[in-house]
Amino acid sequence: SSGINAEYGGVTQSSMKTLRKDLWICSLGKEKVLANDLHKRFQRTATIVSPRVLSLSYDNENNDDRYRSTSFIKVPWASQVLPSVNEIKGNCIEDISQKTLDYILPLLTKTCEDNGIHNTKNMKLTTPPFHLHFFSCNPNLFGLTGKLHRDIAKSLKGTKWKDFIHIHNMKKTSIIPPPTPTPTHPLFLTQVLVLSQTKVAASFYPLTFSKTLGWLLPRPYIFGEFNPTYNTTPPSRAYQKINELFGLMGGTDWLYSHSHAPHELTIVELGSAPGGMTHELLKLKNVRVISVDRAPLDNSLTEKYTTPTLTHILTDAYTWTPKGLISNSVDCVFSDLSLPPYKSIDLLEKWVTEKLCRNFVWALKFTGDQYDAIDQAEKMLNTNQCEYIIRNLKSHGNEVVILGKIKGG
Repeated sequence: SSGINAEYGGVTQSSMKTLRKDLWICSLGKEKVLANDLHKRFQRTATIVSPRVLSLSYDNENNDDRYRSTSFIKVPWASQVLPSVNEIKGNCIEDISQKTLDYILPLLTKTCEDNGIHNTKNMKLTTPPFHLHFFSCNPNLFGLTGKLHRDIAKSLKGTKWKDFIHIHNMKKTSIIPPPTPTPTHPLFLTQVLVLSQTKVAASFYPLTFSKTLGWLLPRPYIFGEFNPTYNTTPPSRAYQKINELFGLMGGTDWLYSHSHAPHELTIVELGSAPGGMTHELLKLKNVRVISVDRAPLDNSLTEKYTTPTLTHILTDAYTWTPKGLISNSVDCVFSDLSLPPYKSIDLLEKWVTEKLCRNFVWALKFTGDQYDAIDQAEKMLNTNQCEYIIRNLKSHGNEVVILGKIKGG
């Protein structure tokens, strides 16, 4: 079937039972880990299509029950998903370009009609309602991907759609802010993944933004990854993790919306030395950072910032607590501690159950394949009724980050 389910904002599909599929994307080398996770969560076997790309098939009749954005966000090792893909084949690039346009334009037209999107200038939007991605996971197809991108961008340039669509490329990303006005500003993502010289996979799906969890899957970035700007100033590469996270959160407003005092922020950073992440956290407005580590911070930080903006405590971050130092719970705790995963979860549980913080950004690092520790983390967070998301970032090694909010925090 060439149509997509109305749930995805497209045309109504045939009632006839057909086999459909999603394509899932992960970091290079994590294909088997993602396949195991998908099987555990959806009870279906994923097939590795190419490096980074997995295919998961399902029946139309089961679509509503198993595949929704609320399910997509529970897949930590996925950086992106292309829901309900449509395979487009052609004899040459011009043929593929035309068939891809024939797929996209009817979806745009009907989605505009269904959602009352007629004039972007009058809607005062922070970002266009439609985002269009062209990409490939195969370096040998990057040239073809660029040609397809240019051909379709040229075709759209002279039409009414030029003001409605933000076309992304693989070379540059910038933070996409949350959609406003909310909730009357729907956003939609079209992804075109080049699989071979004669075949692409196209997907059309609404974007979802959560004030607590940021951009959910599928995300409005190519590969689902935000690429932070390279910087030689911070004393370590940890700055990349926090900037990538801020990109996936649509900026830093979420931190302030969760704070005790409006426009003020108290942050604790565990395992902070030498200060790569600290360097970025100190850029936040009206922030107080309490960093905790057995090792000192880089002199570039301690010479520039003093208490109360920056307080560095030389002690074991595993045993330290903010009790006695802060009257209220911490607005957000950031942990980049290199602990065995189960020990790290035990420490997070302490911060959660004792309500030492309102929000947490917590690295869970693996020395092998102890990935079932994620199950323990999810069980603990569900028991404590936390709202959370678990992500494997592009800047990560063998680790994930747990971002969440404590109930009542």
